[in-house]
Amino acid sequence: MRLCPRCSTKWICHNCWVKSRGAMVCSACVDRPDPVATEAEVPLLEFVNLSQIPKAFGGGVAGSLLGGLAWAGAVAMLGTTLGIFGVLAGIGARLGVRAALPYRAGCAWPLVSAAAAFPGYALGRFLSAFLAARDAARLAGDTSPVGLFDARTWSALGGIVSKGFGTLELCWIALAVAAAVMRFRRY
Repeated sequence: MRLCPRCSTKWICHNCWVKSRGAMVCSACVDRPDPVATEAEVPLLEFVNLSQIPKAFGGGVAGSLLGGLAWAGAVAMLGTTLGIFGVLAGIGARLGVRAALPYRAGCAWPLVSAAAAFPGYALGRFLSAFLAARDAARLAGDTSPVGLFDARTWSALGGIVSKGFGTLELCWIALAVAAAVMRFRRY
């Protein structure tokens, strides 16, 4: 036995239900309108929920930047500039949007989290270039410190981007954006 889905007051069983517009209902609800069909349509601007986009974007950028820092930490620990760790920026953006908006705020959140993944990806790529320049200077025997905005850092970033900014780099960016947009679990 279960409650009638239209009136939610009467119990129905497999012997007493009546099929009405594709649903199993009690005999009193056959002619009642379906409550879902009688709800007013939601306007498009309310469905998109534009008022929540700045809040969601801020949370997504913050999470993405934390993901970029995690990418730089993984590069520092492993000693290699693996681009696959760019997915951490996308995951950070996704989690940042979810932290800023604990509920699903319209249909614009995937676009916001995808856009928010790019600053973290750029930060992670820049910090991995800085670490590569620092390691290259150490291996070359240069004792002068490598600054964050030093010419050697920009040169290493140019080398990474020019050498790797092809199909593989675009795949890492696409993977980061996919990680920002995907839902890992239903909520």
